Amino acid sequence: MSSRARSGAVAVLILFVAACSRGGPARLSGPPARHLLLVTLDTTRADRIGCYGRAAAGTSWIDALAARGLRAGRAYAQAPLTLPSHTAIMTGLLPVHSGVHMNGDTSLSPGVRTLAEILSERGWFTAAAVGGYPLSRRFPVSRGFAEYDDQMADPRNPEGLERDAGQVVAAALRVLEHRGGRQTFLWVHLFDPHDPYAPLSPWKERYASDPYQGEIARVDAALAELEAGVSRALGGEPLLIAVTGDHGEALGEHGEETHGYFLYEATVRIPMILAGARVPAGVVLEDPAQTTDLLPTLLALLDQPAPAGSGLDGRDLLAPDAAAGAQPVFLETELPLRNYGWSPLHGIVEDTTKAIEAPVGELYDLAADPAEARNLAPAQPSRFSGLRDEIAAVRAGAGEHIGGATADPMIASLGYASSGGPRSGGPLADPKDRVETYRRFQQAAMLLSAGRPAEALPILDALAAQENTPGLHFRRATALRMLGRLPEASLELDAVAASQPDFPGLHMERTRIAIAPPNPDPRLALSEVEKHLAQAPRDAGALMFRGAAKEMLGDALGAESDYRSALALNPAFGGAALRLAALLVRAGRIPEARVVLQDRLAQDPSDTLASGLLGSLPG
Repeated sequence: MSSRARSGAVAVLILFVAACSRGGPARLSGPPARHLLLVTLDTTRADRIGCYGRAAAGTSWIDALAARGLRAGRAYAQAPLTLPSHTAIMTGLLPVHSGVHMNGDTSLSPGVRTLAEILSERGWFTAAAVGGYPLSRRFPVSRGFAEYDDQMADPRNPEGLERDAGQVVAAALRVLEHRGGRQTFLWVHLFDPHDPYAPLSPWKERYASDPYQGEIARVDAALAELEAGVSRALGGEPLLIAVTGDHGEALGEHGEETHGYFLYEATVRIPMILAGARVPAGVVLEDPAQTTDLLPTLLALLDQPAPAGSGLDGRDLLAPDAAAGAQPVFLETELPLRNYGWSPLHGIVEDTTKAIEAPVGELYDLAADPAEARNLAPAQPSRFSGLRDEIAAVRAGAGEHIGGATADPMIASLGYASSGGPRSGGPLADPKDRVETYRRFQQAAMLLSAGRPAEALPILDALAAQENTPGLHFRRATALRMLGRLPEASLELDAVAASQPDFPGLHMERTRIAIAPPNPDPRLALSEVEKHLAQAPRDAGALMFRGAAKEMLGDALGAESDYRSALALNPAFGGAALRLAALLVRAGRIPEARVVLQDRLAQDPSDTLASGLLGSLPG
């Protein structure tokens, strides 16, 4: 090739990439991929990924994927919560149209269809492996999947609420064995960066000063194993890969430690990367993208038309007219309202301007003020008013609100603590004004989860001097029960029941008190745990407690059945395994007890109680 020809080719390439970076015609020609791998990274900030500017991020696989594919430079989650964000990914709809606004919501608006349903109806094999309880099969993101692995068997989390990325990858590769040669859509969700941050070795040591980053690096290593395993399972057939976050993590910014409460960039900016057949390499889309854009983009890349009348809120990011069709990004969080009784927040991003509708409205120039430290709304009231009107127009088209998040007590166990704040007839409090109350309440809940009730109780006592909500009474009851002050704990639960009889976790907390020494009441425990299981039927811990109550009442067969059911849900549940083994020993069924203990030690070799009991068995 002559130097003039080479110069011309380079010029064309530069113009092509420049057009792509502004959302221009970027899709390459050629046949579509035969298979789709969608990876969702829970609680992953974009600015903690190497290709988004983080030095020493430990994300070499993700960075390499971006280099051989397309990266959305500014991608947003519709909501900073796992379930509503994943629902937007799977449906291409905003929460106001899908009907899913909170973790724990169990129904989609009528007529809504998921990506798995669309592809399954067209003959694809659809499978998923998820790493956290908010996406378990009882929630609507599971619709359309022929195989859905949500078994949380992690020795570090006996409650069965989450599992390590390596376990999720292994489960994903197992479900692929059932595809039978069909085109395949595999979704893999990795929950590790969610708090508490406790990466495995060697990431624990390597990122000792930043365990959140260690969790992200651990996920990256698991993804390298995932791609290699999927490629082998699919025989090297063409694969389209999409990787996106579901939301970020505040890490203390604006007074928020985790996510869900505010709509600032730390919790709504996410990574979003595409690679594979028909995706150009090394391209960065600079126009704002959002999770609702993934479904139409993936369908177009796969030559799969969107269903007629689907009314998708997202757009095909690689369509020839994508630059002209760039849409505003709509954001929301209902957590302040539904968990605390304060005002919800709704937001919009247009180019580099963000507005947040709240009792005190907010307007930010993200280019000049990426930390969102200077609220421009008072100085630019007409600009803010126009964006607020756009938010109102979207909310006016909301579907039926059919959630029910507060009915699932296991969601609260993941740290989405509810204060059960009262709803008054007057104006709702601005979350900005209540952030210190929120922060202290969350701090107490985290201390309780870490088994530190003596530190949590003074915080709750101080809050109780200012607030009087069911959530405060409930958390005080938990702290008092953990400290052995059972009569006081019962009185606190009576206060909860008097104001909110369906408060999440109420019946389970009563079960724990009723079954505790020195004066257990197994009949009361059995009554309360049955009520809890009606709300959370897949709670392995509740099944274990029901078994314990039955055992106290002389129903050994019923107890054995419940212990085995708990282990079926979570094979790594040490409490259930030890209770089952002890029951079998008392019944003289030594060989069966030995098997249970050996299985337990296979799950967790560090369990000294199991090894000690096994060593004491005769024969």
